[in-house]
Amino acid sequence: MRNLTFWTYSEIELVDLIEPFSKLFNSIDLTHDYENVWEWLKGSSSKFKSKINVSREHDWEKGEYDKPLIIHFYYRGFRKNKAISEIGKLLANEFKREVNFGNIDVLKDDSYKQEINKIFHPDNSGLIPESHNSMLTFDAGKYQIKLSDESEHNSHLENILPYYEKKYLTESNHLHPTIFGIKVLQNNTILSTAIIGAEGGASVLHNSSQIIHDDGILLCCSDSVFCIELPTLNLTWKTRVDMATAFGIFQIGDSYIVHGETEISRVNNDGEIIWKVSGEDIFVAPDGENNFELKDNYIKVRDWNNRIYKWDYNGIEIE
Repeated sequence: MRNLTFWTYSEIELVDLIEPFSKLFNSIDLTHDYENVWEWLKGSSSKFKSKINVSREHDWEKGEYDKPLIIHFYYRGFRKNKAISEIGKLLANEFKREVNFGNIDVLKDDSYKQEINKIFHPDNSGLIPESHNSMLTFDAGKYQIKLSDESEHNSHLENILPYYEKKYLTESNHLHPTIFGIKVLQNNTILSTAIIGAEGGASVLHNSSQIIHDDGILLCCSDSVFCIELPTLNLTWKTRVDMATAFGIFQIGDSYIVHGETEISRVNNDGEIIWKVSGEDIFVAPDGENNFELKDNYIKVRDWNNRIYKWDYNGIEIE
């Protein structure tokens, strides 16, 4: 008997899924049971001529909402690709959020190994929009790194936090203007995920917003630079480099130059600021043209009033 595996995250209790799943999959025999760690629904679907198992960890009072809700269809003989597509769409519309298809396994340390082959989105994608505002993909040695702009979800972070294992969000009484998601994959298998956010202005992903090394990522996000280890996505350091927004980061020897909205700074490998300088106005060009250049011996930048500044790599202004 073959198996199709889907998973998502939900704050719906399993017992409350019996009625909608019975209608969705033409099932009349769904039952609920549990043991000390897991709870599940078991039954069959006449619509797909398959057995169904829905499971998730619990804490005795309720389901563990930050753990994946896993849905298995055990079947004989129906068209696999057609069934995957139909079931995935039904589940995404029922949960009103992303549903993954592929393979998911529980490891010895109780974490999950996820191999996503396809992602389904609800038809009413306004509820949880697909993050196509900005996405970048990089190769780092044997790993693939995916960066996505999740800022559109900043007023409803609870909808996306379950999709990320590690969370590095600056404590704030306000909405985070920038939220970035990070995923590390190897051979299409997700190894680790993290979400970051800081205060200040809004950042965007572009060619110079990050530096990817084989063993780590440096990423500009709002007023800060995050240094994150690969492939674990553990946070190595986070440094506030600008009063407003960090636009771009560039490697110079064993340190980094950060182009900020109000400051230009140099940061070492430990995240310590070596020096920083500012001008009479913000380092943004009113004509939208590139206003930041790294020359052989100096940094050239233009501010909002079109004044040009030059600093050497020790932070000393050149007349």
